[in-house]
Amino acid sequence: GAIKSRMYAENIEKIKISISDFEKYVPTEVLAERLITFKTDGITPRMFQYNLLKRAKSHKKHIVLPEGTDSRILIAAKQLTDQDAVEITLLGDKRQIMDKIAKLDLALDLEKVNLINPLESSNFEDYASTLFQLRQHKNVDQIMARDLMTDVSYFGTMMVYKGHADGMVSGATHTTQHTILPALQVIKTKPGVSLVSSVFFMCLPDRVVIFGDCAI
Repeated sequence: GAIKSRMYAENIEKIKISISDFEKYVPTEVLAERLITFKTDGITPRMFQYNLLKRAKSHKKHIVLPEGTDSRILIAAKQLTDQDAVEITLLGDKRQIMDKIAKLDLALDLEKVNLINPLESSNFEDYASTLFQLRQHKNVDQIMARDLMTDVSYFGTMMVYKGHADGMVSGATHTTQHTILPALQVIKTKPGVSLVSSVFFMCLPDRVVIFGDCAI
């Protein structure tokens, strides 16, 4: 009887639990279909995020996150795993990742994510050998290939190339060049395509803004 049911904007954890429980016991998709009675040319940030989440859940993918010790990445990983939207692999030193989770007091369920230290991975030598084969015509020897494979961006890219992950998301702490260079060297663009482009979505309070850049 002493429990206060009031909920405020700053009660983030309570809101997340409430939404999670609601989605668990209520057929939200059926409810949403019944609530939508009109079509609009625009889209609100909430609609944009909801549609992305819905698509992610219906086609669950395995995403590798090279910046496993970054606070924003860990918070995002918790939100996505709580919503069962994606399978996640975090790259980096396992001790540092676990220490960062503890400092953030983040209830990230480590049973739901994969933690990989590239140097300790059973795939390290195979990845380094593959990189050597792909880049030896650019004067990359086996020692250089092993050294590059210690870089989380190269390791994550090779996971995608080998089919051990569906995609890689990076750029929180790494530059665009650090993120995209391994992809251009290993995965490359489709035959006949030389243009590489990026798109940014900014969810403002009342609208979604899309902008991007490209490079040849």
